[in-house]
Amino acid sequence: MVSAEENISRLPDEGLAGISAELSQDIVNRIRNAAEMGDVTAMNAIAEELKARSDACAPLSNRITQLAEDFDFEGVLKLADDLDAC
Repeated sequence: MVSAEENISRLPDEGLAGISAELSQDIVNRIRNAAEMGDVTAMNAIAEELKARSDACAPLSNRITQLAEDFDFEGVLKLADDLDAC
């Protein structure tokens, strides 16, 4: 069984469906920078940008928003790592 923490830090495959390789790297860098600075506002802005781009990005957007609201910066960094690995 997967813990809630592990579940929220996982990136669903459908979250990457609408993101090109170039955009993914840009988003990864921006997410990572925002998390390292503890910038919740920037994380929420990135999430909104993703949501506006494509419905396929909604799961990723929601994940970023939830982690930012929880001040789970380690979770955000893990998410960036997962995104970078795809």
